[in-house]
Amino acid sequence: MIKNFKKFLFDYDLEFRKVHDWIRDLQSSSSQPLRVLDVGCGYGRHLRWLAKEGFDALGVDVSPQLVEENKKAGLPCVSLKEFQAHGANQKPFDIILLSHIIEHFRPEDLLQLLNFYGALLKKGGHFVIATPLDSPYFWDDFDHIKPYHPAGILMVCGIASKQIQYESALSLSLEKLWYRKRHFCFHHLAGRAVRSAYTPLIKACDILCAILFRLSAGNLGTTIGWVGVFKKA
Repeated sequence: MIKNFKKFLFDYDLEFRKVHDWIRDLQSSSSQPLRVLDVGCGYGRHLRWLAKEGFDALGVDVSPQLVEENKKAGLPCVSLKEFQAHGANQKPFDIILLSHIIEHFRPEDLLQLLNFYGALLKKGGHFVIATPLDSPYFWDDFDHIKPYHPAGILMVCGIASKQIQYESALSLSLEKLWYRKRHFCFHHLAGRAVRSAYTPLIKACDILCAILFRLSAGNLGTTIGWVGVFKKA
């Protein structure tokens, strides 16, 4: 019972649901299965759902091991090397999903990534981007490089871009935006990493903050990321 209660408090992955709901919304305007590219598909979390829902989906990942694991699971997946070798011959995509990808790139490298995949996106097609914002949790990931805001993406890739240092051939407009929130958490405490006399108190504070987050419908919490839908002009 206690285990189920903790799961209820802490297991609220609304981002996963939001990404899928918005992809479903895009599909609702077409009678044919949309062609979706899941960039950095990892263990196939989104790719598995896309295949199950009947999308014409393809996953691409830099890790040969993950690509093989996805293929063994019957998922359509190729390595980044394979994809880049045949990129120019790819049939254009209706949707390109970048879920927790862009924060792993420096600005100049991210611009190259967006330009490369943007060239494979149909006119009128959509980027669906999910990424964390700057927070105490952001730097827990060893290879997180920089948090990006939707305004920053539009500054370089928007229809009326205003960046001087970076320039993109893409013309994107932001159609939908949702901010991801979670309960307040006292993150940088030694008792969280190394068990001490204070560890039970820290856990009790986590539970209290999670309860307040739930009771307030997410208002008593902190913003840690966003999901955006960008349309290619």
